[in-house]
Amino acid sequence: MKIIPILYSVIILILFVQSGYASEGLTGYRNLTSFGCHLEDGTCFVEIDGNSVGASTCISNTIRFNVLNSLNGRNWLSLLQTAYIAKKQVNLNIEGCYVNQPTYPTFNFGYINN
Repeated sequence: MKIIPILYSVIILILFVQSGYASEGLTGYRNLTSFGCHLEDGTCFVEIDGNSVGASTCISNTIRFNVLNSLNGRNWLSLLQTAYIAKKQVNLNIEGCYVNQPTYPTFNFGYINN
């Protein structure tokens, strides 16, 4: 019957789409592939490997944060710079979109792997 191959194809498609589904929450430990900061507005960013993350309106592998307006922004700048240079993995909790550039996700806490 033709229904079985079609049903099988639909199931495979659903599993494929869900496997790459981006979301909020912890990213799982990831490598940092690039790091940088804007010169004038306090925006810094890290790019992580693997699947994109973020809410449906700001899915990306680049995660933005502000070092001037965030209470611990400068601390995280230092932590992420150190992790990037030492090639340590990070696990960031993605929460919402970055206010200054809402097409990118942002984070509210994270971990650095030893």
